[in-house]
Amino acid sequence: MNNDYDLIERLRTAGTATPPSRHTPDVVLAAGRKAHSRRSALRVSGAALSLAAVVVAGMQLTPSNSGPQLVTAAGDGASAPAAKPAPAVKPAPVSTSEFAPDADATNAAILQKAMGKDFAIAEDQAHGRVLPGTKSAAGLPGGYAGVVSLNTSVSNEAGLAAMCKPMVEKGATIDGCITRSLPDGREIQVSFSRWAPTAAHPQDTAGESVRVYFLQPNGLLTWADLTASTLADENTAASRAAVKTWLDSMVDRLGAAAANPGVEAQGFDGDHCTVTGDVWDCSTT
Repeated sequence: MNNDYDLIERLRTAGTATPPSRHTPDVVLAAGRKAHSRRSALRVSGAALSLAAVVVAGMQLTPSNSGPQLVTAAGDGASAPAAKPAPAVKPAPVSTSEFAPDADATNAAILQKAMGKDFAIAEDQAHGRVLPGTKSAAGLPGGYAGVVSLNTSVSNEAGLAAMCKPMVEKGATIDGCITRSLPDGREIQVSFSRWAPTAAHPQDTAGESVRVYFLQPNGLLTWADLTASTLADENTAASRAAVKTWLDSMVDRLGAAAANPGVEAQGFDGDHCTVTGDVWDCSTT
């Protein structure tokens, strides 16, 4: 776990600048990225990926609003509209050689579509941020940065169960998953978390985060993270409550990303799959 935190600190250092520079957008965003990486390191440690290239900061995932839709009755005696056929389920990769070469770009596009134009997502990486001053950022307290990402690995129900376990680690508290339903009826697993400096684990940032999981029919376990963080001395009870409300308002968007059937695999769950040579078996045992 110490290595995870070392990685977090390298990825996003809040810096030691003094006012007013400590409140500039760059400093706050750096704090946001740092917080986001910390949560990812903690979470991913619960179900390690075996592919060396897919590390804490490197795993990407994708969002979209596509997928089967619920059909509602048109009224008494009326015929219900015909249901759209569910999209074909593509088989999951069984070896690293089957990973799509454009997986990062595909997943980034999915995340952009799900989060909308108020979020800036990299074209070649499913990672980005909410743009300050936009409608989507309206509920985020001043001084906070919002960072989002999408990740995936070939896994199974056991892998999802492991990722959904609650944990407390170095000033961070991660809640166990709760089940929520998307507007189209599909079920997602949602976990909230929070962190702040403690005497044993001092740090420069504090904040809240939400992670949404979806286990695809083909065994791809996808998750979308949204982290809101600020400098530690800006963290108050009022700001924490506002941030929690903001994160909750984004769950459907994150779920649309995680549940998009077009997401591309980028790793294998080494804790819950077996491998023979370069062939992986992630069927539930």
